[in-house]
Amino acid sequence: MNKEICDLCGGLFALKVGDFCHVTRDDGGHIRIVVKRQGVRSLSDLRRKELKALGEAMRLASEALRYALEKNGVPIGRVNCQINGNWSDLYGTDPSFCVHIYGRARKAKKQPFGQALNFPSPRENPDFYDGNEPLTDKDIALIREYVRKNSHLSLFSRLISRLR
Repeated sequence: MNKEICDLCGGLFALKVGDFCHVTRDDGGHIRIVVKRQGVRSLSDLRRKELKALGEAMRLASEALRYALEKNGVPIGRVNCQINGNWSDLYGTDPSFCVHIYGRARKAKKQPFGQALNFPSPRENPDFYDGNEPLTDKDIALIREYVRKNSHLSLFSRLISRLR
């Protein structure tokens, strides 16, 4: 199940967290930036204002994930942002554009810090994601708080809000 955490960049995007997470919480966690407009399948489908706002959304989501997890005892050394979409090809489903935000904990066990992330297909390796813990309600509340307090700092976010 996907839970919406909050809107980003004047409502162009939603920040979401799901029960199926690629990176377990103690290894750094996983959230996604989803375009609110329907029919966006890839980066090339984004409108100019969405494309310009995407960098701001990625920055804000990355900072918020780091803030929340560090406040809750998970030291984050880096945050990775990835545009994937490969599994839709594997499963024959309609792709939808999103950016995955992965925290990289310094003491990670399953996804070791400093190494590339590993995401085998759940079809080919169904046990790989077993035991991956999603973010807690406390983490989500801190992410929401961070975004609320810091999204106004961006001149671009204010400009985007006026354009909508």
